[in-house]
Amino acid sequence: MMITLAWRNIWRNKRRSLITLSSIAFAVIFSTLMMSVQRGSLEHLIDNSVKFYSGHFQIQHAKYWNEKTINNSLIYTDELLANLSEIEGVVTASPRVESFALVSYNSTSKATMVLGVDPKKEEHLLELTKKLKKGKLITNDSKGVLIGEGLAAYLKVDVNDTLVLISQGYHGVNAAALFPIDGILKFPNPVQNKQLICMSLKEAQWFYDLDMKLTSIVLLLDDYKKMPVVEKQANQFIDADTHTLMNWQDMIPELIQTAEMKYSSARIMIFILYAVIGFGMFGTFLMMTAERMREFGMMLAIGMNRISLQLITFLEILLLSAFGVLVGLALGVLIITYFNFNPIQLGSSYDAIADMYGMEMAVEFSIQGAIFYTQAFAVFIIAFILSFYPLIVINKIKPVEAIREG
Repeated sequence: MMITLAWRNIWRNKRRSLITLSSIAFAVIFSTLMMSVQRGSLEHLIDNSVKFYSGHFQIQHAKYWNEKTINNSLIYTDELLANLSEIEGVVTASPRVESFALVSYNSTSKATMVLGVDPKKEEHLLELTKKLKKGKLITNDSKGVLIGEGLAAYLKVDVNDTLVLISQGYHGVNAAALFPIDGILKFPNPVQNKQLICMSLKEAQWFYDLDMKLTSIVLLLDDYKKMPVVEKQANQFIDADTHTLMNWQDMIPELIQTAEMKYSSARIMIFILYAVIGFGMFGTFLMMTAERMREFGMMLAIGMNRISLQLITFLEILLLSAFGVLVGLALGVLIITYFNFNPIQLGSSYDAIADMYGMEMAVEFSIQGAIFYTQAFAVFIIAFILSFYPLIVINKIKPVEAIREG
């Protein structure tokens, strides 16, 4: 009966109830939007950083990460690559040879990073096709190399010029050879642009005398949330005594620090937003209580128990809060889902930044379930706490004064 009375009381004054309901619904929408943008921007940052070079996982020799030398390379088989590629969620398993060399052209020399890759598999990571500015791409059988635009400018070379590469191969073997330039790449990372030389995996293995060895196998996933499952399956195909499976958190610790800083700033902002939401909701509760002072006085004057009146009022606010939260949640899901599939583009003024960092400049929205139910719960708790104000007022009401002033 109390619930029925509370429900009827809500709709006796539709305007007042709709204002209160709207304030709660908009509070849920604003808080979910804010957290969705915060989480979405962070996910976008991680996704771009991981896809840019490192991948979500790398399989390496157990000693390679602490001592990055080709002497700590790993032996692989085509069967291993095939097994890794077939794991659900793995977009590509790309074999790599990474080392250094001294590159020379005429009288100019420079220390560079040499990267041996499978061009087709690296399309998901380095995206060589997008970065090619001049010349042609290498293939698995190419004898030539691709070099960064900044390195080409430093050496004053162009497509079809020939570079001299000198280095140290596997277990001290001399590595020296001539490589024609097949193409010039433009990397968003200035360091890569000025130092990187790409060649086919076969050429890199021949140059460093690695035979069937690699420095790493890079695994890129279609969704980082699948990392625990992929990690468990990938470990079944490698020897734990000689190989190690490293995730991006271990390889890019500075990205974790950036994420923690963003989470800290997000918490501060959300608490400020909760304060604003709280004051807005309190205003509606204040209005609702002030408008009903005469009603409360009359109910007490005709003999209604204060506790019963407080209970009915509490149930009204509880029902309004629950209904408002559900409405806000439904609208928030619709809005955020739309923008998740249609990110807000920041416009042409950000094109230079996009080119510099090699990422799409857009406001991304996350649709993680935790965003919705945590914000809905938080707003409901705020409404629940504020509901004690009218209860306190009812407890102090003097019926005659309330009727006269109301």
